[in-house]
Amino acid sequence: MTTHPTLRVAHLTQLADSPAEAPVLYLNEDDDLDVWAAALVPHDRVVLTQEQLVDSFGGAPDTEDNRLDVYEVVKDEVNQDIARILDGE
Repeated sequence: MTTHPTLRVAHLTQLADSPAEAPVLYLNEDDDLDVWAAALVPHDRVVLTQEQLVDSFGGAPDTEDNRLDVYEVVKDEVNQDIARILDGE
C-alpha cells in the first residue's frame, strides 16, 4: 500500500499565513504538501485554497485553537483528495 502525505495543522498554518497571491496547498513534484501561489502550481495538484480555508472557518483562522477546529472540518476531504490525486483516480 502506498503511503500518502497527510494534512497537518502546520499545513493550515502555512496556508493561512502565506503572503503569496491566492495561496494554495498542493502536492509538489516530490508528492509532498507545500504552499505556493495558485498561478504557479498545476491546478490538478491543488488540495486546498486559502479561500476554502477561510470559508470553512467563516474568517481567517488566526489562532492555533481555531486552526485545530478547521483541521477537524477539512482533514478527511483533503486527505481523500491527496489519495485521489496520487492514486490517479
